[in-house]
Amino acid sequence: MLEKEKYNESPNLEGAIGYWMYNVQEDTLRLPQRIKHILGLNKYSQCAFSSFKSIIIGADIPRFVKGFNAWINGDTSKIIQVRIVDSNNIVRVIQIKGHLRTDIRNSEMVLYGAYINISYWTN
Repeated sequence: MLEKEKYNESPNLEGAIGYWMYNVQEDTLRLPQRIKHILGLNKYSQCAFSSFKSIIIGADIPRFVKGFNAWINGDTSKIIQVRIVDSNNIVRVIQIKGHLRTDIRNSEMVLYGAYINISYWTN
């Protein structure tokens, strides 16, 4: 298979940029339906944190969790880079950025963020 052809195996994710929301109390992650389908998470109406963690390559999970905890604690400087395995068993490299927002009483904590698939630049 030509190097260029392997990027055509799973369309619509290469170079993808998107947004996500994570409700800390409910442990639910909201992703666009198209991205959930590509990642094999489309069977979940609301995706739990553990569901998303299950597609991250094991060695990258501590970095992912550490970055998420930093965002929850107010450090928005972190950009997390992790490798994930999509529904076609293709390894993708994504960068994720997050920012915590709370209501006045801190009773609702939601992380808002963006991601970009940088697989083109890392392969």
